[in-house]
Amino acid sequence: MNRDGCCRALLLLVLLAVGAEGADSASKTRGYALLVGCTRYAQLAESYQLQGPGNDVLMLRDLLVGRFGLPKNSVTILAEGSTAELRPTRANIQREFQRLTDLARPGDQVVIFLAGHGSQQPGPDPDNPSDPQALRMHKIFLPADVGKWDRGKKTVTNAITDDDFHQWLSGIRKSGAFLWVIVDACHSGGLIRGAGDEVARRVPLEALIPQEVISDVQSQTQTRGAGPRGNAEEAPGLGIASEEQAMVVVYAAQASEVTVEKTLPADSPDGKRRGLFSYTICQTLTRAARSLTYNELIQRVQAQYLESGRVFPTPLVQGKDRDREVLSSTRWPGRSQILLGRDEDGLKINAGALQGLTKGTILAVYPPPGQARGDKPLGYVRIVDRQTLESRVEPCDYQRLKTDPDRLTPGGVCEPALVDYGDLRLRVAVDRLDNRGQRVPDDRHQSLLGVVRDLSRAEGSLVKSVDQPRQADWLVRWDQGKIFLVPAAGVTASSAGGVPPLYGPVPEGEPPGPWLGRRLTQIARVQNLKRLASSADEVVRGDAGIKIGLEVRVRSGQDDRQGQPVQASGQGLTFHNGDRLLLRLTNANRVPVDVTLLYVDSGFGIEALYPGQVGINRLLPGETVPVPIRVDSKTTGQENLVAVVVRAADGLPADFTALAQPTLEAARNKAQTRGDGALATPLGRLLEHAMFASGTTRSADRSTLDEYRLEMFSWNIAGTRGP
Repeated sequence: MNRDGCCRALLLLVLLAVGAEGADSASKTRGYALLVGCTRYAQLAESYQLQGPGNDVLMLRDLLVGRFGLPKNSVTILAEGSTAELRPTRANIQREFQRLTDLARPGDQVVIFLAGHGSQQPGPDPDNPSDPQALRMHKIFLPADVGKWDRGKKTVTNAITDDDFHQWLSGIRKSGAFLWVIVDACHSGGLIRGAGDEVARRVPLEALIPQEVISDVQSQTQTRGAGPRGNAEEAPGLGIASEEQAMVVVYAAQASEVTVEKTLPADSPDGKRRGLFSYTICQTLTRAARSLTYNELIQRVQAQYLESGRVFPTPLVQGKDRDREVLSSTRWPGRSQILLGRDEDGLKINAGALQGLTKGTILAVYPPPGQARGDKPLGYVRIVDRQTLESRVEPCDYQRLKTDPDRLTPGGVCEPALVDYGDLRLRVAVDRLDNRGQRVPDDRHQSLLGVVRDLSRAEGSLVKSVDQPRQADWLVRWDQGKIFLVPAAGVTASSAGGVPPLYGPVPEGEPPGPWLGRRLTQIARVQNLKRLASSADEVVRGDAGIKIGLEVRVRSGQDDRQGQPVQASGQGLTFHNGDRLLLRLTNANRVPVDVTLLYVDSGFGIEALYPGQVGINRLLPGETVPVPIRVDSKTTGQENLVAVVVRAADGLPADFTALAQPTLEAARNKAQTRGDGALATPLGRLLEHAMFASGTTRSADRSTLDEYRLEMFSWNIAGTRGP
């Protein structure tokens, strides 16, 4: 990536904030929901049994009822543990689709949620309808009573096909109701093993269909020039959205990817197996300070993945109405709905990991809703134990105010006053298993464990050694005599073609410690920058504070200085090698701001795009500056642009180009020597701790957060554009 040509584009992301669980002024949602969670499959091997969908349906029910006001008796759950009529079998699912058709009326909101395994099966080729022998792989959803291949009917027994869904949904669409379908299952893609805690929601073809049937379809598709699993340009999702009005479908993954379930939240004692996609949807909507469109929802879900260092999956939204607000919910009030409670164990609040709160965060406590409220709080509490939906708190003194525990009234409204970002070190574990799931020799495992622990103990280290792979961000893995770094989420084999060179192996003859140290530090810096850019500081300020406008335009050539605006589709933005782009930065505030643009590529490099050689990066209110860039494909995949925006102060503009890699240390030393650089500001001290592990600043209070904003924009970089 070069200075005037970096590649990049946009898929606008993350303004997180705690949401009201049921704001007084919010209107109730009129409609129905069918939530299907398939966990137990009697005809499949034990290795294909799931746990997460059963927890997903309960979590989503609570969101629809508590956040959007859907009546509880209008939500139907099909899951294990219920009566036979409420198990997620094909017949029961079809029956409930028909019931929704009978009940739905114009103006209703209908939510259908499908969580479980997906797969594929042969079916007629729509591109060759005149030949009944022409086949193509079609995606299917597996209900609890799915069976194996029926040679007579030429179908997987009880599987639900895309054609079935089209037929079942047609009556609901004709009713005039709005339909939102959520699919947390995948139907294709391979996976290089990540942490052992993650399970893919996908059953391979071989587990359902005889090999000779698969081979026949593969032979046909390869003859037509397609890939071994179907069309070369395989359509994502189940293909049930169409382009009709009043319907949106969101999928957990693209066609070539898998989606997973894992223990979430991983660092909470009440963490449970949940679908990553389902959990992140609920988390995003719970935190949102304002109504989101379906497009914005999926963009923010993807942003959450990027912030946590995931390289897959890429969620998808389809349907003409994807720019419509989720369930047409009204704008939620800005006031906090975090309430103080008390039980026999002490004080607690009704918010936790799902709302983006962290251990150590301090909250101001005001009188309960409806009582007179002054400018000063009754006192403060600090989170000492955070769980998924609630947290334990204890009284604390803050900002010269002594807190009298007797004044902390149950039902009091709590508003975060200081956000603690927690331990910003990269969590690294040594895997006991290799890429094939075979146990690593004990002596090799202990040797690598010693290397990682030494890195963790080193002064200024951004690495934290953890024992369990499920607690880790990255894994050190021994495989066939070589040492690799693997994201704990794994790597999609179909897109990566194996473990990428960036992640290993350690060069032959080179000690593993320095090699691992350099790469883990580089990864940690990028992950922390993205983490701060999409973090829970929105819990404090909601839509308030400093803002920045960024528009992406595509130029037709070097002489085109205006370009044409582009909008993110349901699959985000994709740019190709050689594309010319124009980023237009606009100061949307009433005060001057200082802006730094940092480009973060998929190879964990950080490059300063703006101000660059211009030197002056202060924008007046309403001012717009163009930043021309050109796409190159030196790195491909999901890449990011981080905008660091600070309210202008007297003196030189705040310039955060010192955070660029690989010249990170040299630039940092220069900034410190000057003494008046951006790293001397409160934001700078927080970033310095996150990027250099120096100092003790790991939190930001309300006044600091109101003075700056970090925003992250993401996009996809592909190779050379085809003809």
